[in-house]
Amino acid sequence: MGLTQLRFERGGVVVQSSDLGGVERQMRYEVDGDRIRIRHPDVEGAALVLTRVDDKTLSGPMGVTFRHVSD
Repeated sequence: MGLTQLRFERGGVVVQSSDLGGVERQMRYEVDGDRIRIRHPDVEGAALVLTRVDDKTLSGPMGVTFRHVSD
């Protein structure tokens, strides 16, 4: 398991959590083709854009990769 997890929920909500600090933050997301845009909740216009590599992998800036893991 990595330092940060993303849990995508219905209605355009994503929950970012970290086992390291026990922090959890709810944000909004939008899907446009293979791109997922996660909006920063505190900074207007700021967003993290991830690209769907395959059914289980998302890639982001600076080589950041998120992989789906079973619950």
